[in-house]
Amino acid sequence: MKFSVSAVSDYDFCPHLFFLKHIKKVRRYTQKMRQGFEAHKGADEVWTRLEVAGAQINGRADFVKEDRIVELKISNPVFWRSHTMQASLYAHSLSKKIIDIEYRNLGLNLIGRPVEMSRIQETVERLKEDTAKMGFQPNKRSCYFCGYKQFCQYQQY
Repeated sequence: MKFSVSAVSDYDFCPHLFFLKHIKKVRRYTQKMRQGFEAHKGADEVWTRLEVAGAQINGRADFVKEDRIVELKISNPVFWRSHTMQASLYAHSLSKKIIDIEYRNLGLNLIGRPVEMSRIQETVERLKEDTAKMGFQPNKRSCYFCGYKQFCQYQQY
């Protein structure tokens, strides 16, 4: 099986969000997303590939520095969990020990170590199982922050 880095990080945030975005192909475009596209035009993107739990995870890291992965964000840090998973997948695929999530619009950087491979493996195994049975339950703790509320039958707020 193949998944994008974005698909795995969306699944980690909320399995039902993964279903909406990557299975049903629901798309939404906001001003923040357009700003993000603009910010990424200057990125030195590097293609990555990581084998986890029998799945291939592909993506493009924004910047690769000597000791770290730097991911640009033009969104709110409330999505740190998803952003951390995304940066961690890139870091593990490129053998980097530090992740740096730069919230450019806020002048804020979250710097730390990548998520442990054991958590990534568990996430990918659950993703594969849910994909096989087409059963994607929501992470209701994420509903309040989700930008796909209007498309979701599980919306809480």
